[in-house]
Amino acid sequence: MLCTKPLGRTADEALRMLEAVEKAGVFGGYLEDLCYTPKTLKAIASARSGAIGEVTWVRSRETHPGPHSAWFWDGRLTGGGAIIDLGCHCVEIIRNFVGKGNRPVEVMCTTDTLVTRSPTRTTRSPSSGSNPGHRPVRGQLTFRGGMDLRDEVAGTHGTIWLNHFLRTGFEMFTAGGSGGYVAEKAETTAGWLFPVGDEVSELGYVDMFTTCSARWTRVAFRRRRSTTATS
Repeated sequence: MLCTKPLGRTADEALRMLEAVEKAGVFGGYLEDLCYTPKTLKAIASARSGAIGEVTWVRSRETHPGPHSAWFWDGRLTGGGAIIDLGCHCVEIIRNFVGKGNRPVEVMCTTDTLVTRSPTRTTRSPSSGSNPGHRPVRGQLTFRGGMDLRDEVAGTHGTIWLNHFLRTGFEMFTAGGSGGYVAEKAETTAGWLFPVGDEVSELGYVDMFTTCSARWTRVAFRRRRSTTATS
């Protein structure tokens, strides 16, 4: 069973899903595409090989002008705002750089109501960090001009800067606009545009599903071998 964000509107819902797949004996996975972008995979490999020394500080940012669908603005359906929608990506990216076994000992978050689209729904701009090593997360639904995905990693012997989406090396100006698709969260089809050559790959979907499939295959093989051995 594969689930995209959010894993649940509450921690209790997420736990119920985990218990359900474990009871059924099937593979359960949470899909986190932005950890599998080509740049991120290369950067994580470099960090793990010691290229920048010990990782001491990581910052991850995802901002855009808001989601596509109206239901997102209803907190009863979504379970949260920018933290659960954007911050989830940033948190998981940071965990990959610092090591998933490196647990936070302190978390703080500041929010502000910057966008309101319905009487029951407000969108907030969060930032959070944990020590040792400051790891700030920023997710905003107030950024205009597309989708801004950036990560910074500092180590004792080096630094990594990643700009995934807003500046792709492909810039185009059009006075009229073709009315066609430009890129995820692009707000216009005229003026200066920043198209993405292979969006499916650049957003990590190819490697995410490949890795997920490989893990599912290993789990299924071990389970079949165990069943064969006991029968």
